Amino acid sequence: MRIFSILFFSFWVGKLHAAQLPNTRPLTMDGDLSVQMVAGIDRFLMREIDASVKLRANFWKHDRRTAKSYTASIQKNRDQLRTIIGAVDKRLPITALELISTTAASSLRYENETMTVHAIRWPVLP
Repeated sequence: MRIFSILFFSFWVGKLHAAQLPNTRPLTMDGDLSVQMVAGIDRFLMREIDASVKLRANFWKHDRRTAKSYTASIQKNRDQLRTIIGAVDKRLPITALELISTTAASSLRYENETMTVHAIRWPVLP
């Protein structure tokens, strides 16, 4: 019974494959299609980047009179970016850093006469 189901399914998949869907035509492009796709994506993205430069002034209203006025003028953009990347949760204050080490490995990652680098972590979210 199982082999019959597999043969039946294969037969219908073959029939569907041979039938052309409405408003379509066979893909007959020559060459490496993945290279052509990447080139097309690149052209599209470069056009979008060029267009974004012209539209950027609509979204950024810089007030460069003072550092405080500049910070206030771009706060809306910062808030929008924070929302887009999902960094909207209230963070915990940093009270202490925790060295990441085990009995087999020290937290020390690099040291020279100028600095010492340790693997550390701290709680960010409750």
